Amino acid sequence: DVSNNLFSQLRYNYHFNNRNRLVSLYQIQYNKVLLLKRRQLLGLGLRHRLIEKGSDSTNRFKSDFTLGIMQEEEQLNSETLQIGEKNYTNYTRSMLSMVISIELGKNFTFINTTYFQQYLKNLTDFRIFNEVNLIFAINKWMSLSCDFEFRHDSEPPSSLKSNDFNTNAGLILSF
Repeated sequence: DVSNNLFSQLRYNYHFNNRNRLVSLYQIQYNKVLLLKRRQLLGLGLRHRLIEKGSDSTNRFKSDFTLGIMQEEEQLNSETLQIGEKNYTNYTRSMLSMVISIELGKNFTFINTTYFQQYLKNLTDFRIFNEVNLIFAINKWMSLSCDFEFRHDSEPPSSLKSNDFNTNAGLILSF
């Protein structure tokens, strides 16, 4: 399967001040390539602005760090799993992320986001996800997005590899 997936996320941010906020999120995912019949997670964390440089909107550098916790429920498609292999988990994981955003001029934005998710009961079970977004503004309401993703799972299902790469291209429409 080249692509057969669904990803949706709702976020709520409560800003304490310009540098700190409370982040809550709910996510649901289906991904045939990753064997996910369903992945749901509910998370809560504190996000802190580490750095913000640049006084105008044409050139800006920002970096944020988030520390939190999430409840993750996964159900895998068991067709390609080994007999007796676990196809359902409901784990509490740490939620750590680092976001770096660079705006160059009015037409180009580079965003690098790294997530680290540690299963709290087993320190050898962790996931790392790195996403690089390149966004090119065509005009005020339309942009082109190129997305490069690297995923590492220390304990993947038996029929998958530990490392996975993905790319996406799309249009962003702002109303």
